[in-house]
Amino acid sequence: MSNTHLNAATRVRWIRDGDTVRAIRCTEKAVLIALANDARDYDEGRARLTPHNLQDRASCSLRAVRYAFARLVESGHITREAAASGAAATTIVHPNLALFPTRPVQRKQAQPVQPLHGVPVQPLHGSFLREVRTKETHPAGARANRENLREQVPRPMFAPDVVAVFDRWDRMAAQAGLPGPVQRTAARGRAIDLRLGEEGCWRVLAAVDAVGRSDFLRGKRAGRQGDFFRTNFDWIFLQRTEAGIARFTQLLEGNFTGGEPVPRAPEPAAPVAAATPDRPGEPPGVRARITAVVGPGMARAWFDECRLSRDDGALIVTARSAFVAEQVTQRFGAALTAAAGPDWRVAVGARPREPVDSG
Repeated sequence: MSNTHLNAATRVRWIRDGDTVRAIRCTEKAVLIALANDARDYDEGRARLTPHNLQDRASCSLRAVRYAFARLVESGHITREAAASGAAATTIVHPNLALFPTRPVQRKQAQPVQPLHGVPVQPLHGSFLREVRTKETHPAGARANRENLREQVPRPMFAPDVVAVFDRWDRMAAQAGLPGPVQRTAARGRAIDLRLGEEGCWRVLAAVDAVGRSDFLRGKRAGRQGDFFRTNFDWIFLQRTEAGIARFTQLLEGNFTGGEPVPRAPEPAAPVAAATPDRPGEPPGVRARITAVVGPGMARAWFDECRLSRDDGALIVTARSAFVAEQVTQRFGAALTAAAGPDWRVAVGARPREPVDSG
């Protein structure tokens, strides 16, 4: 095996097909890599694989191997040596990395849609269309093509609590001198949503604040080996390895903040009657304490349409649907317990559906 020829074969992107130069196909690339893997440096890159051997190694038909072999010879990626009588034929592998198309690939023009029964057809809006990426002919064109695709693909939509974690990280990073603001990708949104389902919204936000208080994570204090380290969003939230899973747990346990763990629920806050007035029939001060614990944004998003009542020492939260009741219980259970106080228990339910009049 020759690493030199194998590395060069993996970088081949173009192949000559008659009078044109096109992108190499998967079968042609598989045949070339199989030949490069068998090439020998001491023998000037010669490989001794027959078409039947290539058929097994490239996992394609014998006809596809012969067609790919002809295109590779035509493109200058390999050279077929004439064999002596009774000897096996050899192939010299020398990938032609200087092969590029001489002109940009022309895209087919879309045929106009004919109107139906005289009604003109309205084109779709550009934000709903993804432009097909054309083959790049030079690095500048490839970079411009990637920027155009990035502008045309719509950004993923996140739940309000995921957006709140992104906003809290950006504010914390600006104050602590950490990398930010972060790009809000779908992978990062899924990582935040997983943490929200495990710990709840309030504790995740408190963990982000704990990052800003940690001297080690901000690079103000050296680690065990004497080196300084500055954390980022992916180091805390993304769980690609077992170490990534343990980092967020260690942050909650206080290993990065001098032994100060992140509490599971906030301390009951004093009611803010002027900012959040009580509604008729609600226990006094409860809605204000919920707003102070979960924040004004989360209170408007999840509790604005909920009814609060008190019955036999229990705080009853009635949501507008079973889905909202489930989300409130899962994400804000600890916050509701803290807002209700030690003397009240919390019960979350949904409003009964109104019967539909069939007449």
